[in-house]
Amino acid sequence: MRRRKRRNDVTPTMFPFLAVLICTMGALIALLVIGVQQARVHANHLVDQRSEEQLAKQEDLRRQQIQLEDYQWEKEVLIANREEKEEQLRQSRLKLANVETHINELYDKVRLLKARRDALQNRDTLDEDDTTQEQLDALRKEIESATAALKALQDGQSKRKDTFAILPYKGLNGTIHRPIYLECTSEGVVFQPEGVLLPLADLQGPLGPGNPLDAGLRTIREFYDKHAGFQDDFKPYPLIVVRPDGVESYGRAMAAIKSWKDEFGYELIDADVNLTYGNPQPLLATEIQTSLRRAKERQKTLIAAMPSRFGSKSGFSNHSGSRGSTQSTSADPTARPQYPGERSPGANRGANSGRASSGNGQQDSETHIAGGGGNGGASSMSGTGQSRKPGWALPDGEVPRTGVHRPVHVVCEIDKLTIVPGRGEQIKPLVTKINDTVYDNIDEFITSLHTYMDTWGLSVVGGQWKPELSVEIKPGGGARFRELRTVLQGSGVEVQVRR
Repeated sequence: MRRRKRRNDVTPTMFPFLAVLICTMGALIALLVIGVQQARVHANHLVDQRSEEQLAKQEDLRRQQIQLEDYQWEKEVLIANREEKEEQLRQSRLKLANVETHINELYDKVRLLKARRDALQNRDTLDEDDTTQEQLDALRKEIESATAALKALQDGQSKRKDTFAILPYKGLNGTIHRPIYLECTSEGVVFQPEGVLLPLADLQGPLGPGNPLDAGLRTIREFYDKHAGFQDDFKPYPLIVVRPDGVESYGRAMAAIKSWKDEFGYELIDADVNLTYGNPQPLLATEIQTSLRRAKERQKTLIAAMPSRFGSKSGFSNHSGSRGSTQSTSADPTARPQYPGERSPGANRGANSGRASSGNGQQDSETHIAGGGGNGGASSMSGTGQSRKPGWALPDGEVPRTGVHRPVHVVCEIDKLTIVPGRGEQIKPLVTKINDTVYDNIDEFITSLHTYMDTWGLSVVGGQWKPELSVEIKPGGGARFRELRTVLQGSGVEVQVRR
């Protein structure tokens, strides 16, 4: 029997293929889910980050808006305070003018009473004929002097040089005020056209309200107001004529009329230019001389009452007002005059000495400082220099105001002190060279510090800037730092090492 042949055909199986396909799809689905989850997390992170940035920007804008509102409020307060102070200054000036007018009236009354008393006392002893003869002789002398003056004027008319006049410009950008001419020369300040001279020595006293120049200007303004009737918008103003040799007089005059704010003008005139100021008024000249004399008497009384503040020397000359006969108050004609209460920058040079002043105004004991010099040598300062008042390094001195402290970056080196401005300040570094010791150049350094402080502007209302020196000590500058810290004790300026 034939055996049936068995077929050996191979057929594919579907189960392994489907299993692999399902596994692959499952893996892909898992990867897709993970990718979607990561994308969602990343998107949420970006949204949160942008939200934080937006919130930060809004916070910055809000902070800037608040700061802007604070600055605007402070500006309004400062403007209101300035207007109030200007009004107070104007009222004080008017009160001072009224007081001076009353004083002048009292002086005139006393003079008339004295003259009447003398006339009553001498009535019985005077001979009427002799008096008449004396009057005739005086009149003849006046006629002769007037004739001689007229002849001199006629003779010099042909030789007279061209003269110029300074007149106010009444155009669009001009002024309608009447000028009060003040000519600054080497002798002092001359009130023109009256020719009344205020010597330079008389401008070396206290230059607060009521100083001679300020009193003279108020006298002229009151004289014009009395005789011409100017309104407030047409009040006269000082016009300062500066000659080449009158620079020092100009500086003292500007300090004397500081209370006039910007109510002044000036012109620079060459020495060979002849100026005419109009016709003088004898009555006004007399009032100016009287006002100057009384103002100087008040200043002498003030100096005598407070010698510790203004110095023991008044600095006034014995001159009473006519130009061309001033008396020198200094033995050296080339020396710069020393103003009362002023510190002389070189007064202690050559002695290598200085005395530290404590905060209560009393002198401390002698302090010797030894430090490295230029090559490691020793330099010293003893207590033999002139003492200084408390707060002498502050621009306005030690005054009872709210202190607003502000740091100042100072670089201390072996041969110089450098004030480094802060970021964003439009000023170059201020360098003070050191010759021997810091004490020898401390006034130059304080002047640079004041120049830097002028860029700060106003402090808070009723406050005062008080700088704090943050000193960065360079190699070799340790001794200079110790000298600086000792010299500035009690000066109102604090010194500390920069961290």
